[in-house]
Amino acid sequence: MPFYVAFFLLAVAISAEEQGDTLLALTGKRSSQRVSVHETEHRVLQQLANARKPTAGLVLSLQQLAADVVERQENCSDTIQSVIDPALNETSIVIEAELNQAIYDQARINASYDRIIACSAFLDSPSLNSSSVSAARETHGTCRTEQQELSQNNACAVFESFQALLSYPDCVYTSSGTAASVTGDCMQVLSDWLAVNHDAFLQKQSACDAATQNLQEKQHSCNLKQETFEMAFCIWASATEQHHNDYATCYAQESASYNATVIEVKASIATSEAEYVAAKQTQCLLLFLQENPSNASQAHLAQCNEVDTSMLEMTYYDMPAQVTPPPLPASKPCDDVWLQDEYTGKTWYHTSPTTTCVACVAVA
Repeated sequence: MPFYVAFFLLAVAISAEEQGDTLLALTGKRSSQRVSVHETEHRVLQQLANARKPTAGLVLSLQQLAADVVERQENCSDTIQSVIDPALNETSIVIEAELNQAIYDQARINASYDRIIACSAFLDSPSLNSSSVSAARETHGTCRTEQQELSQNNACAVFESFQALLSYPDCVYTSSGTAASVTGDCMQVLSDWLAVNHDAFLQKQSACDAATQNLQEKQHSCNLKQETFEMAFCIWASATEQHHNDYATCYAQESASYNATVIEVKASIATSEAEYVAAKQTQCLLLFLQENPSNASQAHLAQCNEVDTSMLEMTYYDMPAQVTPPPLPASKPCDDVWLQDEYTGKTWYHTSPTTTCVACVAVA
């Protein structure tokens, strides 16, 4: 269906006008001014019949018709009046559609910009928090310090020294070093010797055994904490690298998408603005003609040239700067620099060395 009214209605109207032209021409009663006005009305009717949206050509014809009406101080024909209401209804639909298009285009701009901002979520992930690494590092370091303290326990040294200084009574061996004959006196001496040293020997031996067991247990515990620390560091380092890459990819893609959206919207708004202006001017001129402006002035008519397009203006955003992500780890478990920073450079390392380091597994 044509933009404004059904073809048959306009066809009848145009036919009636043409028949009127013929009668006026035969009777010779049509003035030159009326011929001009009638031709303009005829052109407006044809444009209304063929147009699906207001055009600059239709606006120009309506402006000329309105100017002619003002100049001759007569109302436009009944034929024109008969199509104004349906034309106004359709014009209002076009105006509303262009305003809705502007709202939609602004929403596209906003959504595209918001997606760029949302990329920073990759850098806010809890997995990038190094607190778990710091906690595991501290736990392991504390354990190695405790291991160092246990390694400095001299219980075994005391036991070994005590054991080394023990010697049987002289009566047990001859001067040549062979076992002497057992005598009652020697047995008494030996009994006294055992009474003095037996309990001390067992006590010092037990203290050494306990110290050795404590050190071994602590070393095993520290080795497990070392494994936990290295694993936590690897997980954090891998997550940091992955999120850096994800953010960079997201920012590049969404920035390109935003720029493309801006180009599309600017082209859309340029078309919408032209059609909106034509529709608003058409609406104004139709209302002007409908009000039978026999006493109107050209100044009143000129008001139709002014169309406020501020509601079609788009808000475009400056491209947000790329966020500086947290720094990547300079080294990873088992690298020489990492071992120096985390293990070999520590005060506890020489007395409480670490077990074999487990390097991070590369993720394909």
